[in-house]
Amino acid sequence: TDVRRRVAVSSTSGLGLGLQKAAAGLVVALLVWAVIMGIGLVAFGYSAFTLAPADLVCVLAVELVFVLIPLAIAFLLGQLGCGESVSNTVGNITGMVLTFLGGTWISLDLMPEAVRVVATFTPVYWLGEGLRAAVGDTTGSAAEGVALAVGVLLLFAAAIFVTALVVGRMRATSDDAGGNAAAAVPR
Repeated sequence: TDVRRRVAVSSTSGLGLGLQKAAAGLVVALLVWAVIMGIGLVAFGYSAFTLAPADLVCVLAVELVFVLIPLAIAFLLGQLGCGESVSNTVGNITGMVLTFLGGTWISLDLMPEAVRVVATFTPVYWLGEGLRAAVGDTTGSAAEGVALAVGVLLLFAAAIFVTALVVGRMRATSDDAGGNAAAAVPR
């Protein structure tokens, strides 16, 4: 609480501080993305390089945009004040549920209709749609499919990120943080 109070009196606004934390997380996320994509290209280069260069760029772009979603979730957990143990637990459970619902473990064709409908409201589903569009596994224009998937993924990331900023602001002005609510006289 005392550290949060000292940070709150700095000349940096709460929004600015939140954006700085998000930017630091973005740098780390981009480095992790680059390492994972590099390992994938080295390990599976024989099949990755059979794609047209434009398709490979689309695959990398869809994966890059998807990285923003776990980043936004991690930022939200940080704004909620979750520790490392809780963050790891939430990250693992959320990741497993979303990958299952997105059709990563089991094809959605084998799932009941209700699960397929729920899947369309998950970011992993849209990751799969974007990747399928990038490699030409869908009908219609590949660019439109990739653009749609990237747009939906960006909306997911933006919604979670804005929620995290709101939560951070609410937490900064709470009783525990020493904000205006802490100065209120109990009646």
